[in-house]
Amino acid sequence: MHGQTRIEFIFGIVIFAIIVFYIVTQINTVFSTIISDYEINNMKAEALNSIINLVETGDIEKQYEAQVSVDVMLVNDISGSMGGTKLQAAKDAAKYFIMIMDNTTDRSGLATFNNTAYLDQGLTFENATVAIAIDAMIAQGMTGIGFGIDEANTELINNDRIDAIKVEILLSDGKENQVSDPLGKADQADAYGISIYTIGLGGDADHDLLEDIANNTDGKYYFAPSESQLEEIYEDIAFEIKVKKTRVGLLANRPYNLSEEKVEDLNENCDMLDKFDIDPYRLRIYKSTELVLFCGIDSLKPPKVSIMKYILVGNVLGNLTLELW
Repeated sequence: MHGQTRIEFIFGIVIFAIIVFYIVTQINTVFSTIISDYEINNMKAEALNSIINLVETGDIEKQYEAQVSVDVMLVNDISGSMGGTKLQAAKDAAKYFIMIMDNTTDRSGLATFNNTAYLDQGLTFENATVAIAIDAMIAQGMTGIGFGIDEANTELINNDRIDAIKVEILLSDGKENQVSDPLGKADQADAYGISIYTIGLGGDADHDLLEDIANNTDGKYYFAPSESQLEEIYEDIAFEIKVKKTRVGLLANRPYNLSEEKVEDLNENCDMLDKFDIDPYRLRIYKSTELVLFCGIDSLKPPKVSIMKYILVGNVLGNLTLELW
């Protein structure tokens, strides 16, 4: 009996030791993660501060030229299946979107579709006017997606502004059941430089068709499983539009402009960041896709932090990347 008791006692001690070791290991792992996150956040702050100091000194200047405008047509499905909470959520999300846009430079309008299409509100700077048209939407009838695209195309083409990006945001919860040629109308939009962002609401939407429309017009497709995601999707589309403006060299975010002479000066003084005490680092500046500045280390080891900012180099869109190890 005593031998068995001793074995059980030793076995209990071993199990207890294993449990204690596991707990200590988990605590150390969590603590290490916290320390690592803290370090990374500090490095991100250092990198951002260094970029700010870099671009706000010398002869680097900010661009404050006028923004290029955006014309946006909301294209809403008002077929019978869009009734009830779906339509109300679509109204709320659409109104939220137009309030995000800059009504000093951007115009918005509304086209709706079912068995046919309607121009509920032409392009205007007056957000309140568009909101009234949105609130007046009533769900009834069938689903003719091509009719809606065609109506929005006509408004954007006939009321074109040379300096404006043309966009449609199409929301539908069902499948095309009219002879409205949605892909043909999307091709027409693409021919006139109109991008179409599409939203498929719920499982009955024609997701393949909506995705094809977006892909064929340099837009983007979004799937909303339920109406609760709509507002977030419209917010993301607003961001996408603004980013696209920046990518094509427009000045929505007022990026810093570096003269080509300044870039040459920086190339000749690659120790400029040493005073920020962030060694080791790698600084790269691209003019479009051309690498025009490289300073710091050339390491195959992945950096701990990488911060990228859009800039203009001689009025050509590029970017500045600062990486820290």
